[in-house]
Amino acid sequence: MSNIIVSDTGPLIALALIELLPKLNQLFEIVYVPDVVYEEATIDLTKPGAQSIEQIAKSSWFKIKKVTLNGEFEILADLLDPGEAAAIALAKHKKALLLIDERKGRRVAQNHDIAVIGTATILIKAKENKLILSAKPLLEKLLLHGYRFSTNLVIDILERCNEND
Repeated sequence: MSNIIVSDTGPLIALALIELLPKLNQLFEIVYVPDVVYEEATIDLTKPGAQSIEQIAKSSWFKIKKVTLNGEFEILADLLDPGEAAAIALAKHKKALLLIDERKGRRVAQNHDIAVIGTATILIKAKENKLILSAKPLLEKLLLHGYRFSTNLVIDILERCNEND
């Protein structure tokens, strides 16, 4: 896995909700976040996860970057939300892995030859690296907060984490 990652808003909030955000630096050397993604995630500090994101932004490994869409990425502004478009453009520029959950955004990123992972992969990697004891309660917490995972994905995550009971 790459030692540099760019995050979209959804996974950033999800990881904050399950208190995995501070452990991202144990999986990646640098986490880049487009300025628009940071703003989306922290504009309302009463929303779940927002204060955690604001706190982690003070870390040296968490880097907020101004992103201007130009060239081939200008069209992304019409196809995707601003955060996804900026995250894709920044990942391409940094030659970094992209952390994104939204299906359409993943497809667009892959069409630009950007490697993508999602929140589910972070959970699996956290378990493999012994950063968490169990993925199941974290998945359950995300589901309670309205995150949607297909039944097959939940089964796959639990199998890969050796928690399929």
